[in-house]
Amino acid sequence: MILGRLTPWDSPRQRQLLRAGLHRDPAKARRLAESWFTTFDLDDVRYPEHRLLVHLRTRFPDLDIPATADSRIAGLKRQLWVRGSLNLKTVRPALDMLDDFGIGWVLTGAAQWFVRPGLLPAQSADLVEITVPENARSTALHLLAQAGWQREYTTPEAPAGPVFTRLSKGTGALKLSAVGPLFAYAPDHIPALWQQRVTQDHDTGRFYLPDAQSTLCMALGRGHPQYARDDQWLFDLFNLHKDPLALLAKTPLPVPRKIPRTLRGEFYR
Repeated sequence: MILGRLTPWDSPRQRQLLRAGLHRDPAKARRLAESWFTTFDLDDVRYPEHRLLVHLRTRFPDLDIPATADSRIAGLKRQLWVRGSLNLKTVRPALDMLDDFGIGWVLTGAAQWFVRPGLLPAQSADLVEITVPENARSTALHLLAQAGWQREYTTPEAPAGPVFTRLSKGTGALKLSAVGPLFAYAPDHIPALWQQRVTQDHDTGRFYLPDAQSTLCMALGRGHPQYARDDQWLFDLFNLHKDPLALLAKTPLPVPRKIPRTLRGEFYR
């Protein structure tokens, strides 16, 4: 998160992983990566950091690290891919059901980058995030419940309503995000999320994805305090543009001041 003293990382360990994986200066990023492996213990890494480790290793495949660490990260990469692919297959019938009932949806969060080729690696789809129109949210939840999806957690009410509801079915995990909070800084752009969505074919089927402008709106929205400890906005921005500050400088959208401040301080210096 990027307001107040809160940040998109939980610990110095995660912060350095993000900086090493995304810093725009390759030489500095490499030094950060080398320092990470000598400073931190791989045994302490938590699940949310697995994709960051995989991304770091992909960025620096020739980095000299212990063979045991290299093997473990390779295993994490396989695990992320297998779990993501299986989860997309599990979620697929639910998405087809929403289509059958005329409920528009888009794949958002990390899962949208999992199905897009040629972008930052190590995105995850073991929790598939989708967003539906606000007036269809209750119907979507009802249909999902009838199809056997069980609610695990719903965030407390925010000014724009609950931020998301997490559901599960067997080994499948689905996150139904509310559209209002994601467009907290650009509510006038919500209709374009559905009108300008794009299609992407994947081994597990065809998916609807947000276009670049909607993705930018949601990246800014994830900087709001209600998205505590959410680093997805960083990957969204770096996937949209190799120079996120240049992208933000050109956009007519309102940009929370802490976003460029965090980018400049952590990934440009």
